[in-house]
Amino acid sequence: MLAITGFVYIILLFVIEKLNAKGILTRIISKEDTITYKPKEMDADVEDEMDEVEKGKPEDYSVRVSKLRKVYKLPGGRYNEAVD
Repeated sequence: MLAITGFVYIILLFVIEKLNAKGILTRIISKEDTITYKPKEMDADVEDEMDEVEKGKPEDYSVRVSKLRKVYKLPGGRYNEAVD
């Protein structure tokens, strides 16, 4: 019985990892896409840096972050946009 349980858990692990790799699991669990995007007013230096990243080549950067957004769920069904 223990061998059967172990086998089932391994198969379940592979299925979950495959769904996660394709992004299906994230779309099922996450509600981030339902939060409407409200653009904020940006400083001139931030806009200049964004333009520089957009126009630059990926090879010019060790780490390149573009159009990052993170939303956290708060108690009471509210959401906080931490990174915009």
